[in-house]
Amino acid sequence: WSLMFLPAITKELIQEHNGYDAAQKATLKVIGELKTIEEAASTFNSLPKLSSLAKNDSIVLSREGKAPKFEAFSADARKLVVDTSTDETTRAVLDTLLIALLGENIGKIVGENPCHILRMAHKPSQKTPNMVKI
Repeated sequence: WSLMFLPAITKELIQEHNGYDAAQKATLKVIGELKTIEEAASTFNSLPKLSSLAKNDSIVLSREGKAPKFEAFSADARKLVVDTSTDETTRAVLDTLLIALLGENIGKIVGENPCHILRMAHKPSQKTPNMVKI
């Protein structure tokens, strides 16, 4: 798995790079590679709270270097979205997902791990300033 940081893609960045894909490619930064559960736990424990990211900035976990394509799914792809409104809930959901995905439990149950991208983005609102979309 690769851990990446993706700042919010603005209209200005899209224009500057002649499209969303080019803007994403130019701004996506690989933070590191996670090869073991221990590396993943250590890395995620050292990250700041997701709600402290700037609005629409994302931390991305990518299997086998897959490009994070959030809105352009293939016809057979599916998306699961979890919105959390407190830091404690975000941490509990994220811990559960990481254990399942990195531990390959889902793959053992369904035959192949269906998740190749895990995106965690700060999506604050007036009512829920700590909202995180996973």
